[in-house]
Amino acid sequence: MAKLAEQMTLQLDLGGDEFVIILPNSSADDCAKVVERIQRYLSKERVRGLEISISFGFETKEDMKQDINDVFKNTENHMYRHKIYESSSMRRGTIDLITSTLFAKNGRELIHSKNVSALAEALAERMGFNKDDTNLMRLTGLMHDIGKIGIPDSILNKNGKLSSDEFDEIKKHPEIGYRILSSVNEFSELSEFVLEHHEKWDGSGYPQGLKGEAIRIEARMIAICYAYDAMLTLRTYREALSGEDAMKEINRCAGSQFDPVIAETFAKMITN
Repeated sequence: MAKLAEQMTLQLDLGGDEFVIILPNSSADDCAKVVERIQRYLSKERVRGLEISISFGFETKEDMKQDINDVFKNTENHMYRHKIYESSSMRRGTIDLITSTLFAKNGRELIHSKNVSALAEALAERMGFNKDDTNLMRLTGLMHDIGKIGIPDSILNKNGKLSSDEFDEIKKHPEIGYRILSSVNEFSELSEFVLEHHEKWDGSGYPQGLKGEAIRIEARMIAICYAYDAMLTLRTYREALSGEDAMKEINRCAGSQFDPVIAETFAKMITN
């Protein structure tokens, strides 16, 4: 391997984040070993807790008749194919880190998110969702407030009622969550539910002011689940409600804040 390292005789800077390394008299297997070794070293490095993501591609010129530009183009195509997969994997890891960080700095959010997740899963089953869609609802419940990672701790952990300015900051979290989750293909559908989970049936919600069935059904379901759990939780500015009183509030707001049909199904689920 030391000999291979010595063969890296020419490096061309292609731009801010792309480089070419030429290995004279090296086979495809030799290239693969060099890439593997670099990746092994990189796997041990972290920047502020995050892994370093570098994508590789390589191609071998085996015949003098081959145009070097074609070899280079094939190398670049291989690199971009790897980059698509590896970037998605890295973003998934970043989202896991964001979720863990949010829950670590605010234990109340962890408990709330787990409760909403369980309620959303049970409601999806009650409404006849298939297994995959039910699992998606469970995951949405767990991640619905991921955007709060972008809200100052002083607001999230405030003892007392929020001011209007502070509430305006809180209202940004659905859009922040949407931007975080939509960066990963696997979470793109889920990100839409997160974006809309504070919309209201009568159109008075945020951030888009959607109304009625223009709001995705999954977001309408999460809205009821998170509201119910929030009412059961003690706050510094109010007492926790009993399950019965929380359910009365859900029923009172059916047709204004909540989808009335889903609210009725939720009530049957809670009371049965």
